[in-house]
Amino acid sequence: MGSLKSGILLRDRAYVPDHDSHDQMLKELGIQDDYLGASEKFVRFELSTRDDNLLTDVSTWTMKVDQDIIPAWFDADREKYDGIIVDAVREWAEKHIIKEGKHEKSEGIYYLFNDAEITLRGNAQATLRGNARATLLGNAQAELWDNAQATLRGNARATLWDNAQATLWDNAQAELLDNARATLLDNAQATLRSNARATLRGNAQAELRGNARATLLDNAQATLWYNAQAELRGNAQATLRGNARATLRGNARATLWDNAQATLWGNAQATLWDNAQAELWDNAQATLRGNARATLLDNAQATLRDNAQATLRDNAQATLWDNAQAMLRGNAIIGNCKIFENAIVISHKDSKVYVSKNWDMEVIS
Repeated sequence: MGSLKSGILLRDRAYVPDHDSHDQMLKELGIQDDYLGASEKFVRFELSTRDDNLLTDVSTWTMKVDQDIIPAWFDADREKYDGIIVDAVREWAEKHIIKEGKHEKSEGIYYLFNDAEITLRGNAQATLRGNARATLLGNAQAELWDNAQATLRGNARATLWDNAQATLWDNAQAELLDNARATLLDNAQATLRSNARATLRGNAQAELRGNARATLLDNAQATLWYNAQAELRGNAQATLRGNARATLRGNARATLWDNAQATLWGNAQATLWDNAQAELWDNAQATLRGNARATLLDNAQATLRDNAQATLRDNAQATLWDNAQAMLRGNAIIGNCKIFENAIVISHKDSKVYVSKNWDMEVIS
């Protein structure tokens, strides 16, 4: 956590506000930040915990003087002034490091542990550890660790680590890392990394990286990278890159790049680039480019360009351009294929290959 608490030591007291900006503190105290001030009037200090443990007594924290020039009075009675600093930070900690109970705050910065609960309003901020819980409203912000949980509304923001969980409403935003989980509703936004998971509803948006997973419903949108996975329902939309994978249902839509993979159901639609792969069922539709591949079943439809390849079953349909290839199996028929340029269709049903030539179809037995 680094330098947890900063302050300004004066000759008769220590100034320890919620924030940790020495420059802002000096302005609030009306003290000029110059050689004369540093040599006669004030001492910048920082206290940090050992092993990142905020539950230890402040007297055990490590103190650092954050200026090269210091007043003579500070050096003359260091033990006295160290005590003033510790007492001032301890007083701050008693109000801002919360170990138990239910609390409501509208301003300030707080650290919650154990089973403590807090409701944050306005611009209040909190860091939660252990099993702590928080409800964030307005512009409140929180950082969650361990098994902490939070509900965010309004413009609230949160960063989740470890096994932390959050439910986001309205315009709330969250960044999830490790095994964190989130449910996003309305216009909420989230960035997921590592093994994080999220369920998105309404107009929620998410960016997934690493092994992150998401379920998207309604009009939710997601961008997936690396090994991220998503299941899309309703009108959800996704862009997949790297080795990302997605299952699309309803009217869901996806654009796949690199080695991304997707399975489409219902009226789902997908555009595939590079080496992307897709399996289409029901009335699903896909446009394939590059070396993309697709398997089409039921009434699925696809347009293939470049070196794209597709396998068609049932009543599936395909339009092929460039060097695209299609293979027909089961009850699929050549009449369901429109062929242009150098595209090829192979039918295992009657052991024939259909090749375009001068924009007309030629049958090769």
